[in-house]
Amino acid sequence: MPKVKIKHGVEIERFTKDGLVFTDGSSLPADLVVLATGYDMRESARALLGDKVANRCGLVWGLDEGGELRTMWRRSGHPGLCFMGGNLHQCRHYSKFLAVQIKAIQEGLLPR
Repeated sequence: MPKVKIKHGVEIERFTKDGLVFTDGSSLPADLVVLATGYDMRESARALLGDKVANRCGLVWGLDEGGELRTMWRRSGHPGLCFMGGNLHQCRHYSKFLAVQIKAIQEGLLPR
């Protein structure tokens, strides 16, 4: 039975004939390596809206110190700009939470 391991939060230092060695000194045997790197949505914002806007935005994706997704479906760091991404289910589900946050800001329940 194949086993799948996930390693995140540390970069690959090098590939070996039997797997990988990471920058933290750990290693992982592997027959196959899949890199799920994604992309930084701030760079899309930079291309569309310029450096001033993109530089105000926080990191996108990954987990913040509270274990929540960073900058997704909530404030980005630039007023009025929010990021949405992921698959259709995530967008349909979390867009409702974002709509509630926007309404709360409009009603003065959350500071601008």
